[in-house]
Amino acid sequence: MRLLPLLIALAVASLAATPPAPRDGPKVDHHQHLLSPDLAPIMARAEESEFKAVALPPDMEDLLRRRAAAWNDSAALASLYSGPGGVGAVR
Repeated sequence: MRLLPLLIALAVASLAATPPAPRDGPKVDHHQHLLSPDLAPIMARAEESEFKAVALPPDMEDLLRRRAAAWNDSAALASLYSGPGGVGAVR
């Protein structure tokens, strides 16, 4: 009977001494280059400057306006990019 408590104590001690499981996730962040020291001054200049509006051709401006209006409607977006007169149509 004295052996059972000893075996339980040893089992609990061995479980407590088990190293933690390895963490899931990437070992390398491949997007680190986006925040590189070489790119930081360029990004800072872009954030500080004002962007000027660009005049678009009327058909491009119309497409962007229709796309913005149909943004959350998959059927409306599909009609913009397919069929006759769609973005992929050869003119």
